[in-house]
Amino acid sequence: MMTADHRKTGSYGNSSYVNQESQMLRNRQYEALLRKEVDDLKSKQDCDGIAGTLQQKYNDEVVTCLFQYERLFGIR
Repeated sequence: MMTADHRKTGSYGNSSYVNQESQMLRNRQYEALLRKEVDDLKSKQDCDGIAGTLQQKYNDEVVTCLFQYERLFGIR
């Protein structure tokens, strides 16, 4: 992810957001955490104007991560 795009995400420089994510991991709320991340990307505009949102811009990477997390965490 490009630095300018990362700066727009909820987790960038936001310890409260990161703490909430960490708590979700500890509670094994994997699906809710993944939804939170995808929703965050959907709510942020692409700063380069390549795609409408960061989720659209990084769709291939998001899908790859979701498949990997499905295998890692046993999400179905």
